[in-house]
Amino acid sequence: MAEKGDLGVLGGYDFVTANLGLSARAYPGERWMLGVQVEGRRDVWRSRDTSERPDPVADRFVVTSRISSAVRKRGGAYVGVEGTLLSARFYNSETETLTLRLWGVGFGGFVGAERRLSKGWSLQAEMMLRPLLINMYYEQIDVFEFMEEGIGFQGSVGVNYRFGGGDAQPPLRPSEAVPGEGESGEDESGEDDVSGEDGVPKYGEEGVPLY
Repeated sequence: MAEKGDLGVLGGYDFVTANLGLSARAYPGERWMLGVQVEGRRDVWRSRDTSERPDPVADRFVVTSRISSAVRKRGGAYVGVEGTLLSARFYNSETETLTLRLWGVGFGGFVGAERRLSKGWSLQAEMMLRPLLINMYYEQIDVFEFMEEGIGFQGSVGVNYRFGGGDAQPPLRPSEAVPGEGESGEDESGEDDVSGEDGVPKYGEEGVPLY
């Protein structure tokens, strides 16, 4: 059985925004993992003038939660699919306030690799592509049309701490048993062996055979 799961910190970049977040993953089996991560994103490329943007997203800040499942491969590499819930702070020109609203739901896949650093700690790198977005803001479905917003393609690096599972040793095979273990003067029934060589019974002091 694989370790129970891990917690991590990750940072990413997608040519338009930078992100920083937390992740949690669980391992229901040897080759599967389920995870969720929450990220804060910030625009590092566009002008602060929101009139230049197709969506009135103020301050270029997006929170992303991610649910994924992946098949573990040899060498720490894995692939998987994901669904992403996107939200953002929008500027309301009428009230001149910022409001956190649902932006959309994205779907895609990812590939990654993980390398162990020390006991419990590992380094993770991923590339994610989300070509499909159900846009709640415009009430439409976008296919590869929202990547200019910096949420369709992303590379990230993270550090994880894995917990549970321990380093328990597997049970020994008969050939690996400790010599002499289980050897005693008693048979399986717990009674002393009183038979002589070649099955000939031993005799007591008065000549009575012992069985």
